[in-house]
Amino acid sequence: MIKRIKEYYTITATIELLSGLHIGGSKDTIEIGGNDQPIIRNPLNNEPYIPGSSLKGKMRTLLEWNLGLFDKSKGDPCTPDIDKDRHNLITRIFGTLNKQNEVGPTRIIVNDAYLTHSWSEKIKNKRISLTEDKYENSIDRRSGTAKHPRPIERVVPGVEFEFKISYRVFELENRNKESADKENIIKEDSELFDYVLYAIYLLEKDYLGGSGSRGCGKIKFKNIKINSDNYNDMDEVFQNRLKQFLEKEKVI
Repeated sequence: MIKRIKEYYTITATIELLSGLHIGGSKDTIEIGGNDQPIIRNPLNNEPYIPGSSLKGKMRTLLEWNLGLFDKSKGDPCTPDIDKDRHNLITRIFGTLNKQNEVGPTRIIVNDAYLTHSWSEKIKNKRISLTEDKYENSIDRRSGTAKHPRPIERVVPGVEFEFKISYRVFELENRNKESADKENIIKEDSELFDYVLYAIYLLEKDYLGGSGSRGCGKIKFKNIKINSDNYNDMDEVFQNRLKQFLEKEKVI
């Protein structure tokens, strides 16, 4: 099915936190009296970052939900017997652990998002703290009183991270026309790239990390740029392609 790798698309942007962000880290080094729900940090400089796996996982989940690939009876997303064609669309983009699946290599590569240079310098020069302890409670439904307050560590709103995605476009082998007409779902990799843009759009509308229903994890993508061998860097590319995609089809 796959002949060769044709080109790479690259998306870069800045992630701005609109509310506090909590993505859990290791509890191995918690001191007595410390927060037992710490955030993940770069072990080399102790700066917070956003793992690529968190970004990729949430983008995939939001696409699965939007495409109707969540099996409510089993509680499992992207079950093949719900819609095999759309399931293969997701696995072509994001990959699969199923060795029997013939969709080929994962198309999307999501990098860890580290602090922007300006925010990293602010920490060093001004020695400011980028985190806060937010106390959360369980509410007694009868009395309306808070119980069991527990702190979670969050990166404070306003902090910015560098976002980068690489997308591999493979050249597919020529398919039999009758078979291609029968399986309209088989699209070129360059067409599937629009679903990546859509996933970014959905993520900005949703939340990232934990405690999203309690106000955490609201983010905004700024200065989005798309680059490929076929066109120059320009912010409008993202908006134009996404607009065309939304007008054409939200689902297949």
